[in-house]
Amino acid sequence: MQERDSAYLFLEDGRRFEGVALGKKGVAVGEVVFHTFGSNPHQLLTTPAFCGQLLAFTTPLVGNCGVNFSDLQSESVQAAGLIVRECCQIPSNFRNEMPLPDFLLENHVVGIEGVDTRALTKHLRTHGSLRGAIVSSPADASQLLNELRRPAAPLSRPAGATPPPPTGNEKYHVVVVDLGCCKALLDHLRQLSCRITMVSPEIPAQELLTLSPDGVLFSDGPETLTPSPTSLVLAKDLLQSDLPLLGVDAGHQLLAVAAGCSLIPLPVGHRGPNQPVTALDGSSTFTTSQYHGLVVDGSTVDPGRVRILCVSRNDGSVEALSYRDGQALSIQYLPGVVPDSTGRLTELEQFCSAMDQRKEAVRHA
Repeated sequence: MQERDSAYLFLEDGRRFEGVALGKKGVAVGEVVFHTFGSNPHQLLTTPAFCGQLLAFTTPLVGNCGVNFSDLQSESVQAAGLIVRECCQIPSNFRNEMPLPDFLLENHVVGIEGVDTRALTKHLRTHGSLRGAIVSSPADASQLLNELRRPAAPLSRPAGATPPPPTGNEKYHVVVVDLGCCKALLDHLRQLSCRITMVSPEIPAQELLTLSPDGVLFSDGPETLTPSPTSLVLAKDLLQSDLPLLGVDAGHQLLAVAAGCSLIPLPVGHRGPNQPVTALDGSSTFTTSQYHGLVVDGSTVDPGRVRILCVSRNDGSVEALSYRDGQALSIQYLPGVVPDSTGRLTELEQFCSAMDQRKEAVRHA
């Protein structure tokens, strides 16, 4: 077996993990987060919500199904680097188009293999969010640690996935405010007969309204404690309109802040396809796919403006909110990813129902 070059993962608190180089050799810096997703790491690497983060997988073996390019969630890799226990070199799956190590090299992704990801996950659960660096080329360790302990420079917001072309038979026109939208969300909208127009979060509300949408969706994407003033104005203006609204992940956080709520960081983020959520009306508990480290502070929710619909079964954090008597919703999870056996309407189906009701009201006005 060919000997591989050593690599190291440094954390800002001084903890070091050893491994071997995976993908491109070099240095990758970012927030270290762990994810409990069991397959398709290329999906998460290309999800804009993970922009600038070092993704650690709790699954011991990744890449055994290879890479299928239809699973990519944006046009390029968004994560800063990859951390795994073991990466499969020879995948076996009928959908495989490329081994994961080749995909990492082709996309210039710095990774590390052989890390004790169980110990890393326990360390992050104990100490909370930490910045880190994957190093597989010569670097000054002390200088690197000093860099990690300085505040991270703000990242530019990545563009979301490209929407599918219209077929001409769509029932709804949905304007998606692109906060870094993943392909899966756009695919779900298309399956529900939505024609999609993507716009920047910096667009004025009046300009957005000239597009004559049936509804507006604020997409997922990278999180920020302080949304841009322009995007907040847009969200506030649309909350005053009669348009059906849906906020997902980062879009949920933006709508919540626009409605007077505050955001707080979680001690340990929710990142995985197995996050249980409970409806406060007692109707159901269901499993969701999530990837976030910030949540709405429940103590800042004004019941006169916003109603909490769902909370995390694990820690009680806010998972879903209702605005304007249900004509606007926002959720902290990605809808439609995890099969739901409860029989409830998904939030996307509720969004479409609200668009139907508005169309009917306009027709009879």
